[in-house]
Amino acid sequence: MTNETKRTGKNESTDGKESKSISVKGVNSDLYRKVIEKAIETGKTIGEITNDAYKTLLSTMEFALQKSSNVLKRDFEVVSNFSELTISDADLKELGKPVAFSNVDKLDLSAVSNENFDKYIKSLLHIKKLIISSELRKSLILTRAKYIDKIEQTE
Repeated sequence: MTNETKRTGKNESTDGKESKSISVKGVNSDLYRKVIEKAIETGKTIGEITNDAYKTLLSTMEFALQKSSNVLKRDFEVVSNFSELTISDADLKELGKPVAFSNVDKLDLSAVSNENFDKYIKSLLHIKKLIISSELRKSLILTRAKYIDKIEQTE
């Protein structure tokens, strides 16, 4: 380790760009082991493999957003990135057009009727806990939901 690296915590990567040592918490150990295997197989460092993965992820997301905005006329609203969110029939009617919920830890739709769910909820994506009333038809949810960890029904 050079004196410059010790002082700043920064290194020069193999592509000549400045890099910084960082720590990422919460990385799945199985995924990390696979990254190590790929690094060994390809003769790259873990940092290089990780940088490649980040670049691929970001470019893929950007490409998908561009393509989806071209294909879809955005006749719906996107509501995303909430820890907890409670939605009622009145909330959906106030929006006035379909909505897609994404990346919500706890989404409470227990005050939403079958009619308004069918009319206003376009999709449910990456919801950790979805709360619905016992009257809400599961068939409606199943056709519009992807990556739901848990569905809880209220009385």
